[in-house]
Amino acid sequence: MLIVPLILNKPSGDSNLLYRKVVNLGQTSENTLFLRLAELADCRVLAMAQLLAPLWKSDLIDVVKAQLLATLSTTCLSTTGSALHLIGIGRVWDASILQRSVMEGTIRFIYLLHGDGSFEERFDEFSSALEDIAWLRLTQKVQSFLDTLGDQKLDNGSQQTLESMRLSDSEFGEISHKYPKRKRRQIEDKWSFGKLLEYLASKDLLPSQAAADFQLRYLKSSQSIHGNPLGLASFYERAHRPEPNRSWATYAHAAETTRILKDLTLYRLSAAHIFLRLNIDELVAAYEHPEFDSLCTEIFVKHHAMEYGV
Repeated sequence: MLIVPLILNKPSGDSNLLYRKVVNLGQTSENTLFLRLAELADCRVLAMAQLLAPLWKSDLIDVVKAQLLATLSTTCLSTTGSALHLIGIGRVWDASILQRSVMEGTIRFIYLLHGDGSFEERFDEFSSALEDIAWLRLTQKVQSFLDTLGDQKLDNGSQQTLESMRLSDSEFGEISHKYPKRKRRQIEDKWSFGKLLEYLASKDLLPSQAAADFQLRYLKSSQSIHGNPLGLASFYERAHRPEPNRSWATYAHAAETTRILKDLTLYRLSAAHIFLRLNIDELVAAYEHPEFDSLCTEIFVKHHAMEYGV
């Protein structure tokens, strides 16, 4: 694909819509807009991710904790890239499902650095207790599957794979004794998305408006993921909107999703800088991108005018 680095002004009502022309056989102007949003957001996300380097090298955390944080951050970054790729090819609404994963990882990243209790306690609970509890649950699911097979035989490869996914009887008993059901529920509830958001907002570690917005997005994505009636109704409503309303609603969702993915990267970076007591002024330069901001604003203005007459 040949990208022509030429910013064009295209009239759209009372304002101009900024976009970069992409020359590619079979690529529509609609996909051009999606691609440019994803491209600009990706540029800022990668620029901000590089500023996390001081955290991995800090003397304030040991190698094991730095590796855990780096893995969590990298997972968020990788999933952000996947979501932006979906947006770039026009699969905008599907990207919201991946955005939920990035939200969860980001909230846990911030809590590990600034949460309740001691630094050691948080990391031990996250990397040890939650992992043990997850192994208990996985073991039960694997055993339940094996029980349904009865006398049926699995090939050696499948059997070995299943065996690697469960604890031995002694390990299961030891962890079950260490974490009885009531204690497991308490730990899982403490680390749930809603409870972590509530804590971070109460300590001003996350803007209260952002926390409320994330709660709403989490609920809406759950409805889509699980095929709930409201999720199906939203899909049906989008699919049956008249044009050009349907297209502009999709553009607006693309702009909103890319902006949130960029914001989530900034929240992780801000948490790291505050933890290290570094100056956060450099974060603004890494976050801001005039073309991206102008493009999102123009899309929102056009969408609101078409949707609400304002």
